[in-house]
Amino acid sequence: MIRDSGRRFLANKNRFKLARAKRLPAHLLASAVLFAAYLGSCSHALAAAKTQEKPAVIAYVFPQNHVLEPGEIAAQKLTRINYAFANIRDGVIVNGFPTDAANFAALNALKQQNPSLTVLVSVGGWLWSGNF
Repeated sequence: MIRDSGRRFLANKNRFKLARAKRLPAHLLASAVLFAAYLGSCSHALAAAKTQEKPAVIAYVFPQNHVLEPGEIAAQKLTRINYAFANIRDGVIVNGFPTDAANFAALNALKQQNPSLTVLVSVGGWLWSGNF
């Protein structure tokens, strides 16, 4: 009976050692998680670098009271256009100049030449910052 108890104890003790041996120490587990996160961020950065092959070419257009003419802007060479300026009146964005509606139509037509062109409108600034 003592033998049996002894064997059971040794068997239980061996199981305990095996179970304990399978666990990773906390510092090794933390290091493995950090390393995996680092590898993930490296692959994301490499993928982003590959997709960002083309540089951004941005034009700032401030026609003020001038209507833009066809051919005046080389849309195929640009990635973005910043149009100046819209204003804010009573909390709503409004045209800054009487020619803005015609110019927005002209800029929108440029997307037929360059579908990836992005047109942004600068709002406020200089004398029109009072309503922010």
